[in-house]
Amino acid sequence: MALPRHVVDPNGHVLNEEERTYHESFMREAIGMAELALQTDETPVGCVFVKDGEIIGRGMNATNRTLNGTRHAEFIALAEILSKHPISILQETDLYVTVEPCVMCASALRQYHIRAVYFGCWNDRFGGTGGVLTIHSDPSVDKPYPVYGGIFREEAILLLRKFYVQENEKAPEPKQKKTRELKTEILPLEMVNPDQKAKKLKGAKKENVPVTTTVFAAKETVTVSTVTSTLKEIVAVDTTISTAKIFQQEKPNDQNPGGSTVSVALESS
Repeated sequence: MALPRHVVDPNGHVLNEEERTYHESFMREAIGMAELALQTDETPVGCVFVKDGEIIGRGMNATNRTLNGTRHAEFIALAEILSKHPISILQETDLYVTVEPCVMCASALRQYHIRAVYFGCWNDRFGGTGGVLTIHSDPSVDKPYPVYGGIFREEAILLLRKFYVQENEKAPEPKQKKTRELKTEILPLEMVNPDQKAKKLKGAKKENVPVTTTVFAAKETVTVSTVTSTLKEIVAVDTTISTAKIFQQEKPNDQNPGGSTVSVALESS
């Protein structure tokens, strides 16, 4: 579970102020790389690789400059590291990156046996370490690695928003973004954590009903909680969804951590 300001480390113990300062110092370095990427019209993602308290590699997104979709920040930094060190050094190295690694990068990091990954905000479209897929921990011949997010999450999100409101002159058909406004309001981490916020069903009465369990379309029933019109209290309700259909498919993200919305008819048990 991702935690704000990083209150636990890969070994599971609570961090003190000195330890939090340690992790945040490296995330600041990663944010610096992301800011540099933004200045060069790249998607603002930056990273640093750290071994024994020393930065051994830096990277920032370079897909626009190189016209190469694989030139992500992690790969740029890995190329620098492997030009100077044996691949085995990554087994004792941690990655600090402003945005959750994508599926491609998450897979490479596992094959390289990275020790741990710390990131700022979730990648709700291509995330490979929990945002979409869980490549870092799925069954594999390669050792899994721990992942922790939320360090300077707000700063990472704001950088991405700054990029998406500016023009990309290298795009095949640049979208007009001059009328877009930069939104600076960001929901607190506690409000968007998928493990803490209930998923939602949209019922026959056109009301949002928080769901207490994961929803699968093929599952016969799911337990939900709703407020009765008379008692005004939370009661358990069994909702049959055997004939339900998904009418809106959305990937989990900061604003919609639950994912799919399912059309159901509410039936009290």
